[in-house]
Amino acid sequence: MNDNAQIKKLIIAVVEDQKQEFALDFEISQDMSFIGDNSVFDSIELISFITELESTFETAYKHEFSLVNETAFSFTDSPFLSLNTLIDHIAKLI
Repeated sequence: MNDNAQIKKLIIAVVEDQKQEFALDFEISQDMSFIGDNSVFDSIELISFITELESTFETAYKHEFSLVNETAFSFTDSPFLSLNTLIDHIAKLI
């Protein structure tokens, strides 16, 4: 399994956990957004998602991850715009 496939698998596992924890109802797709008007999460759910995601990747890759930076919540450059942008962002951190 290549890095992007493994990254996607881990992200989707965290999304599924968050869906269950917060009793959310949405379809997981490549285009789902984690911020903005079409976000699958509200602000509290997003914070929980990011925290869980960082923890998951720290465990999987044995080093500290910080997914939030100065562009994290920008509506043009954020890694949270879609599943694909998040995969690409995490791949750069590995």
